Amino acid sequence: SHDKEIILKLTQSARNNLEQQKQLLNNLLEWAKSQWEGSSFRPEKLDLSKIVNRNVSLLQSTADIKQLTIEIDLLKDATIYADREMIEFVVRNVLHNAIKFSRTLSKIGIKVEKINEAIVLIIRDEGVGMSAEVLKSLTYQELGVSTKGTANEKGTRLGLVICREFITRNNGHLSIESVLNQGTTVSIKFPVSYRDWE
Repeated sequence: SHDKEIILKLTQSARNNLEQQKQLLNNLLEWAKSQWEGSSFRPEKLDLSKIVNRNVSLLQSTADIKQLTIEIDLLKDATIYADREMIEFVVRNVLHNAIKFSRTLSKIGIKVEKINEAIVLIIRDEGVGMSAEVLKSLTYQELGVSTKGTANEKGTRLGLVICREFITRNNGHLSIESVLNQGTTVSIKFPVSYRDWE
């Protein structure tokens, strides 16, 4: 019957979708692994504020769906010395998580500032937060613990595990503070000086 055909098509479409997602995840992990192994690690001078601005623009429509207010306070000259692709990945992933785990009509605060001899990016959301167990799993890089986004988006926060590796690789430091049902603050600190690299 016609209904059966539609159901079959939908099932097939969902299956293909799942396969595509799995493939994407595998590709992402492969790419990440190749980056870790240093096959294409190219540090250069970057303006972290510009990278943040560009990624906010890219993700704005996703934030609009949840009617989120994004408050931005960016340092004018936020020069760091790092690999562009890795930093783009980190910023996009942390921003995407903040949107994904935010409640409708809530706020996301994004700040780039200079603290002592470091450029610091702080992204704060008022979302579902993380339990101590999930936070610990991120620290020990276990991939199994899953959290749901506020629109029921599933996420293993695998991206954050990769982010931690990329940040460390670029002489940076990642710290995450989170309270379940209250929100999460992600701070990423990069040294201003790139003398170590030369």
